[in-house]
Amino acid sequence: LMKWLASLHSIQVTDVDRDCSFINMDMRVLNHQHIFDLPLTPDNGIELDGFTSGLQKVADEYVGDTALREKAKNLGDIYLGKKVNKESNNVLLHGDFYPGSFLSNDETGVKVIDPEFAFYGPAEFDLGVFIAHCQFCGVDTDEVEDALNAYTRPFDYKLSFAFAGIELIRRILGVAQLPLPADTTLDIKEEWLKQGRIWIKDWD
Repeated sequence: LMKWLASLHSIQVTDVDRDCSFINMDMRVLNHQHIFDLPLTPDNGIELDGFTSGLQKVADEYVGDTALREKAKNLGDIYLGKKVNKESNNVLLHGDFYPGSFLSNDETGVKVIDPEFAFYGPAEFDLGVFIAHCQFCGVDTDEVEDALNAYTRPFDYKLSFAFAGIELIRRILGVAQLPLPADTTLDIKEEWLKQGRIWIKDWD
């Protein structure tokens, strides 16, 4: 998967395609709302206790964390292209690089589908989404590092993990909930939220 992603990110995009064909702003604005905005917005109408009892009280702590919300806003601005991260390289992104976009069988191997969120932007966004879902899947730290080492292009490590952090938070506190195992407890979700906040706040 990392070799595939590096190959995608290596595709040379002309200025015309970058500014026209691959801007995809309508989908980015929609995605931005669900990733960077709604999950940390007070009184957002999401009934979190309907997913996991006690989750709303936990969410209130994160919604009330103004420093976290400011970091999320800055990440969202990078995602929308309003801000440029000097350590980042803009590339052609998949835009939704998580297990729901992967297909695998013995005959064809792994295939990546659903490019409707593709756009020209920071490589770290694709990497961050991948890292977050490794966390959800219980992939250990060494394996994640091995995967990142297989990505043969330069990238901003801390920015990747900051995007991973916001993906962890939005999948727990946002609308786009994952089909997690039935035995996923509130304590487990709290640990994911704590990790997400650490990664975000560790980004300068």
